[in-house]
Amino acid sequence: MKIFAATIFAATSHVASSASSSFNYDDQAAWSKIVYDAPVTNDCAKPANSPINIPKGIAESCENNEARIQLSAGDCTIGDLKFTSNNHGVKADFVGNCTKPTAKFPDYDETFVAAQFHIHTSCEHAINGVGCDAEMHIVHFSTDTNLADPTTYKAAVVGMMIQKDAYAPHPEMQGMLDCWAAEHNDFVAQCAPDTCDVSRMYTEEAPTCNEDAAFDVYGFIPEGSGYYNYMGGLTTPPCSQVVRWNLMDTKVSVTLKQWSTLANLILGYGGYVDTDGKCNTEYTVASKTGSTSREQQAINGRAVAHRCNAI
Repeated sequence: MKIFAATIFAATSHVASSASSSFNYDDQAAWSKIVYDAPVTNDCAKPANSPINIPKGIAESCENNEARIQLSAGDCTIGDLKFTSNNHGVKADFVGNCTKPTAKFPDYDETFVAAQFHIHTSCEHAINGVGCDAEMHIVHFSTDTNLADPTTYKAAVVGMMIQKDAYAPHPEMQGMLDCWAAEHNDFVAQCAPDTCDVSRMYTEEAPTCNEDAAFDVYGFIPEGSGYYNYMGGLTTPPCSQVVRWNLMDTKVSVTLKQWSTLANLILGYGGYVDTDGKCNTEYTVASKTGSTSREQQAINGRAVAHRCNAI
């Protein structure tokens, strides 16, 4: 059984998971009032927050760029990922002794190493006012980031909007859903075996996580996609304004059943097993409408580029 941990990376425990601070999606105005221990600061009310709505003029045309995002998939397998659920979503951390995925973006000199990816229900970003059904974020940190010192963090996120319009299952997404479902079912079997588990409604009877399978997290990027680039922040408290955003302009298509599985795993979250093997009951902080997405924030004069070619 996989034991829950906020993350193996000090960086994501400081700024990406926010597991130690209480927040919910129905009272986002209160996020800016959360107090953190130094050196972490609360940036939720600062002027360069995320997500944003990509304006119409930028969405309707793109720059025909030659320089593209340079990606290296590494050699990690599914078994090198730690699949967990928490009260605001599902996440997978790269924890194995493997060569992790890396990305180099045209606008920045640094190389960024993938630390984890996670998915929000509903849509965080919008493109000309149009949202999506879920949003996936691959979180990277630069190689010159000191993970023990949050003041040095340089993050880059590859974001993908997800829509439930596919007629055939998305194979990479199905593999991830099977792993999250298996982790969730382990928790239920140990901690709440007699409960009526609503989250199983759309999951397979006994999903298995194929730990030996090769895995390319960048395989989720739709073929031929362009992307939007801007400077912003994390979309959960403390909203640290350290993120170089790279949002794909083409959506990832999954089936209605895959989306329902994802939504039920997130909204049916019931807790975790700590490192001492103790069951901890906890429930989702999703909004009353089932969203774990932050409201769009003002651009405040930031530059937003739209490039025709992502990779």
